[in-house]
Amino acid sequence: MENYWKDYSFLEKIDKSKKIIFFGRSEDWIPKLLRKIKIKPYAICDSDKSLDGTKFLGIDVVHKSKIFKKNKNYFFIITSGSYRSIISELESNDYSPERDFICSPDFKDFAYLDSMRSLSGEILFSSSDHSIQKSATRYSSRGGGLFINKFNETSIEIKKIVDGSFRQICKYKDNLASINNDGEIIILSNKGKILDKLNIKMTNLCGIEYIESENIFVLCSQTKDIIYLINSKNLKILDKIKFSDLSGEHKKSFHHINDILYFEGYLYITFFSFSGSWKEGFYDGGIAKINLKSKKIIMINNNNFQPHSPAIIDGEIAYVDSGNQKVLLGAHKKELNFNGFVRGLREFNNLLFVGQSETMYISRLIKLGRLIDLTPGVFIVDRHNNAKRFLPTLGISNIHDIYPLRIS
Repeated sequence: MENYWKDYSFLEKIDKSKKIIFFGRSEDWIPKLLRKIKIKPYAICDSDKSLDGTKFLGIDVVHKSKIFKKNKNYFFIITSGSYRSIISELESNDYSPERDFICSPDFKDFAYLDSMRSLSGEILFSSSDHSIQKSATRYSSRGGGLFINKFNETSIEIKKIVDGSFRQICKYKDNLASINNDGEIIILSNKGKILDKLNIKMTNLCGIEYIESENIFVLCSQTKDIIYLINSKNLKILDKIKFSDLSGEHKKSFHHINDILYFEGYLYITFFSFSGSWKEGFYDGGIAKINLKSKKIIMINNNNFQPHSPAIIDGEIAYVDSGNQKVLLGAHKKELNFNGFVRGLREFNNLLFVGQSETMYISRLIKLGRLIDLTPGVFIVDRHNNAKRFLPTLGISNIHDIYPLRIS
């Protein structure tokens, strides 16, 4: 659609031998256009036969049939909100965008809407749901697994590619990897095809990262609060990092570490509670970084409510403050606010992709006066224009991570 939308400077470059035709007798758009250009149109054409032979602002109005029957030495500027049907009609009469016509530059908002509306692609996402109702917070009719959301302007198709309770997704060499609750790593191609399955022989794992320079997987145990460094070839444990003195092999989750990211020598980890009191309702969650060589843990922030999904956005660390319904970009330089439990964050083609799950903290949010969005799905966010599009994933309660495979 980009050839249909040009700015005012383009109008100055139109071949002077061509006659300018405004397509669409609009009492709104034509006056706006005339105030901004020096070009005098040859005529206004319209599909309404009753307007044929009239004048508007001193310009002759003719029926479109009379224009199409004559020579092709015209350049059309579309001045009607029905621009889509007019574009189709012009193209069916062998007129080409940019060469023979454009939409009025005043339609820039229409251009933006078209760019967001016409997006299509495939998004891989993970769900930690169960297919049987073991608990109210982890059940859905589709059950958990790895899914592909294939979408375009008019349809959404969701296909499950593997069953299970899956958590984080990471880049693995030229492919992708994801971990499930049973300690199984699934290797996938960039098209979502399953290539391999690796059994780690550990359960309750949540975060996964692959460090290619070290040829290791980094795995997070959310119940033990331990980070495991795993040889990616033989799957043996090379090292363990305790998140704090409260962490332990035989202890229950105090910090609830979850997702992990490697960036410039550091592991970035999100967690529910620094003090270990999240089960008592005291949420001092946040993000910390661990020097991979020294294993030293540095606290970055601990005033979030159930954060997840560290990511690199514009060269800086970003993550999701899930319970507070926001994405934090670049050390809090900018916040993106939502109305649901957001989790899963990626950047692709200068757009952000943010997952949303059902929330079980409705009473807390009601007290805060929040409007609560209970529909799971994926947001496509243009943060530069403060706009977003939503792709629902009906039948799924929890989205843990997302990874765009193809967007156009």
